[in-house]
Amino acid sequence: MIRWCAIALLLVGCDIYDIGPALAALDAGGGEPSLAVYDRCGPDPLEALTGGGGTVRLNLAELEDDERSLTGCDGRGLSGADAFVAIDAEPGDRWTVVAEPLDTQTDVVVYTMPLCDPGACTTLVDRCGPGILETFVFEPEEAGQHVLGFDSYRGGGELDLTVVQTTCGDRRREPGEGCDDGNEIDGDGCDSSCRLEISLDRLREIEPNNETSEANVAPTEMGEARSMVGRLGGACDVDVFAVRVTERASLSVIMLDGAELPCEEGTPEVTMTLLGERGLVRRGAGTLGRAGGACPSIEPGDAFAEGLEPGVYFVALSAARGVPTLDYHLALELTAE
Repeated sequence: MIRWCAIALLLVGCDIYDIGPALAALDAGGGEPSLAVYDRCGPDPLEALTGGGGTVRLNLAELEDDERSLTGCDGRGLSGADAFVAIDAEPGDRWTVVAEPLDTQTDVVVYTMPLCDPGACTTLVDRCGPGILETFVFEPEEAGQHVLGFDSYRGGGELDLTVVQTTCGDRRREPGEGCDDGNEIDGDGCDSSCRLEISLDRLREIEPNNETSEANVAPTEMGEARSMVGRLGGACDVDVFAVRVTERASLSVIMLDGAELPCEEGTPEVTMTLLGERGLVRRGAGTLGRAGGACPSIEPGDAFAEGLEPGVYFVALSAARGVPTLDYHLALELTAE
């Protein structure tokens, strides 16, 4: 089932997580792994998931439509049935969610909220469209119980749902990790946060890099411009690059076409976002019509990319749903202030 979906997604250009190792780990625990799913969120407390993860098959059409307006997530209105999973989590935890529809009509939406409060919805993921697997890595900002919500448009059908806690440093590459060599050393190809580091010998993005937790670490050096080759494979594909800042600096990022020229008019629209604070804070977005032509760029004078204090920042590239494969070059440069 997972294997079939992987083949289908490759054909349409979407990226997926390698969920196999995590499922194998769950199976090794004895018997078929299970996941407690609730039809209603509150008023009674939900029992939190234990044991590092679980999986279950459920039919959304058999559930009620409880939460229609997620006012904390842009007021998104959802008319389909929904389900809920509770987890006890702390800052530094990493939970990976995989929701795989078993038909071509179900359009799954994943969101998070503290306790049962749709008005406090913190994140909503709806990238891939009907019939396509949705994935999401949740790294909580605060300790306590968090609720994962699974909704759909127009009713929804059957789906396989998996929630896995990922541990960086256990020498097992799991969902939400680009790599895991078991050490805490940066600069050896796999950094201390289980992210793949792009080599100067091969300046090319490495999949998967859909999330900040598995972002490619860009080989930036103060005052040195680096240009990397990448490919966006449609709306399911988000390319995320981690940028290490060692001293106060400004960052410029220019997206060019596959020939390393400004993108021409008619190029599919791409969004470029700069994130900070473990990827949880949105600092600003790139602008079209400058050095990148019809592609976005972050350039000197963009206040949100200036005065960056030492730390790790993230550049995320994403395309609108329905956009075909797009090859690009990404030029990054840090300038000391």
